[in-house]
Amino acid sequence: MVLGTSFQRRLVEEFGAERVIVDPAAQRRYLEDRSFALYSALVAEAFANPQADAIFRPASTGELKRAVEIAVEHRRPITVRGAGTGNYGQSLPLSGGMIIDIRALNRVIAVNDATITVEAGAVLADAERAAREKGREMRLLPSTYHVATASGFVAGGSGGIGSASWGRLWNGNVLAVDMLTATVPSHPVRLEGDAVNLALHTYGVVGVITRVTFPLAPARDWVEAAVEFGSFEAATRFAWELCADAEITLRLCSLQQAPIPSWFEPVKAMFPPDASAVLLMHESGSTGRVRRLAESAGGAYVPWPTKPSISQFPFSHTILWIKRRHPDYSWLQYRFDPGAFFEQLRAMEERFGSLILHHVEFMRVNGTVCPDGISALASSDPKEVDQVIRFLESIGVEVLNPHSYVVEEGGMVEEIERVLELKARTDPFGLLNPGKIGRRFYDERLAQLG
Repeated sequence: MVLGTSFQRRLVEEFGAERVIVDPAAQRRYLEDRSFALYSALVAEAFANPQADAIFRPASTGELKRAVEIAVEHRRPITVRGAGTGNYGQSLPLSGGMIIDIRALNRVIAVNDATITVEAGAVLADAERAAREKGREMRLLPSTYHVATASGFVAGGSGGIGSASWGRLWNGNVLAVDMLTATVPSHPVRLEGDAVNLALHTYGVVGVITRVTFPLAPARDWVEAAVEFGSFEAATRFAWELCADAEITLRLCSLQQAPIPSWFEPVKAMFPPDASAVLLMHESGSTGRVRRLAESAGGAYVPWPTKPSISQFPFSHTILWIKRRHPDYSWLQYRFDPGAFFEQLRAMEERFGSLILHHVEFMRVNGTVCPDGISALASSDPKEVDQVIRFLESIGVEVLNPHSYVVEEGGMVEEIERVLELKARTDPFGLLNPGKIGRRFYDERLAQLG
């Protein structure tokens, strides 16, 4: 092993060669995300050749703290990585430095009726199991929860399994975040209440997360099913009415326009090419009511097979299945106005027809049905994609740009100034995942704060 820099030598001296990966060949699996390159050619181009000085795998929070301090002393960038399931290159470095593989810090620290606290690298499927042992369950899980880590979901996610009842991450679904500053010495910081929002979907730029506290709900027996429709309009009406029904508890309500369901390779035999479908996770006690609503809407209720899990098909998974069949397709994310949803969707269909393949995740936020589009475009032509974006904005649809790795350009984080104010205190040298918050914004804020 050749140690070319003083930073690499320092890490190896401190933690041992078995804990610090400097060989480029051995680093490769840490320098790619599991799926993001298939989503956006623009993001893939930005991370065409990511590099790192070292990959470090801490075995304790104490080791994590010391590694952060060493990186700050050497002024080397710090990027924290969990399972690497991000869609926008969240856990890939733009400027080299140290990648921290957080997955060994995976303890479930405490579970009670109301909350669960876990270390940053805890896999959320393990958190769900620990909660269920106490008769509780996670309110919100990413669709990749079988591998996704707590800090990865908080820092890079937005919604998921459970959103049909509990909304997005920002809707009280993260109660506290503990993290370390990129300073010498490194200090612990705890975000609670409204301050938690500053860590949500900000790619780890405000601190190195060490633990997360999530709210819990009573554990329920969930049933996975699909409702098939020959009419996309009928499927849309059914999904809306189902999500709005206060007597039915949902964990998932995912609308998929034909022929998308027939492109779900492992379960394609379930769906004729002309079938639109609503993928569901509903409480077992409401099966009869869901079936009756489906039949009255003209749909056919179909139980989901034991394997694969239905979680492999909604949210961004839908785009993966589409792009495996049509690699030249592009995609967009956007939020409909709940009060104008049907009018906006109709306007999109009239204007663009089959150019847009609709996929809508129905969420319930404070009792309001909120449809979020995660749709495929049958074109990657930048001009056509831009035309769609401009039209959506003109009819009041909020576009969330999935073709950028910069936090504020994605549109999900609304409090950029507050994020930057915190970052100026917790990361004064700009070492945490640099380039993921626009340089101009950060420079201006640092200048203002002196």
